[in-house]
Amino acid sequence: MIVNDVIVPFSKEYDFLLRVTTMYVLPGKREFQQHFHPEIEIVLFKSGTGTYAVEKKEYAIRPGDVFLFGSNEIHKVTEINKPYGMEWVNIHFEPRFIWSGANQMFDEKYLQTILEPKAEPGNQLNRNDLNLSLIRREITEIQNEAYEQPKDYEAMSKAHLLVLLVALGRYFGASTEREAAMLNVSNYQAIERVISHIKVHYAESLTLDELARIANMSSSYLSTVFKKLNGISLWDYITSKRINCAIEYLKKSDISITEAALKSGFNNNANFNYAFKKLTGRSPSQFRVEDNF
Repeated sequence: MIVNDVIVPFSKEYDFLLRVTTMYVLPGKREFQQHFHPEIEIVLFKSGTGTYAVEKKEYAIRPGDVFLFGSNEIHKVTEINKPYGMEWVNIHFEPRFIWSGANQMFDEKYLQTILEPKAEPGNQLNRNDLNLSLIRREITEIQNEAYEQPKDYEAMSKAHLLVLLVALGRYFGASTEREAAMLNVSNYQAIERVISHIKVHYAESLTLDELARIANMSSSYLSTVFKKLNGISLWDYITSKRINCAIEYLKKSDISITEAALKSGFNNNANFNYAFKKLTGRSPSQFRVEDNF
């Protein structure tokens, strides 16, 4: 397996990251590993055929196919057909990119059809839809900007991502025009404060009451608004940040698994092992010996 992974920073103040990953994998079957991540994922298959497993459903893959996954949706390419390998591009970004005050043109309506469970045809976009050519083109433009990194590639990557979101809005048509319970500006600002606090203090002991005070909301309302805007529960979001931190520690050979757990905010190995496997599909010890994470 060949993996080319690039993280594109938008700015020092606006801390969202766009992750662009190109993968090339040889033919064969791959074990379905239950895992999740808090980012939205858009996938374009460039070459090869195979099978995409999404929880209890399977999709046949062929070149040009585009898949869309909201936060916390379980999915994996489980089979790549002979005789050729398969190449695909993954784009990940947090939902906060859309609704943050730094992007006032984009609100939660762009998240509705991404974060909610997919009805038919499901996570795979219609191959015959007229909007798909624009969607494919913008994914490829983002990939090119990330890897070639010409002058101001960060800004151009962001611009192409915004065009991609509009193209997805056109694809879903009336779905993004549905009447929704609109959140006010203070709700967005409150969740931004909570996320900023988590970013700095995720390795510490956090409580729902503490985060609710920061948001100036009740605990239950904070949980509801956070899930609406991010497609993932508050605690799953915190856990994902802790696991990402632990992964970086585990890449260092001079630190024990127990130490990695403690430094990442877990108070015991049992909780750490459970959370790590839930998020990545593997145990911390398996991660250490495998090179295909």
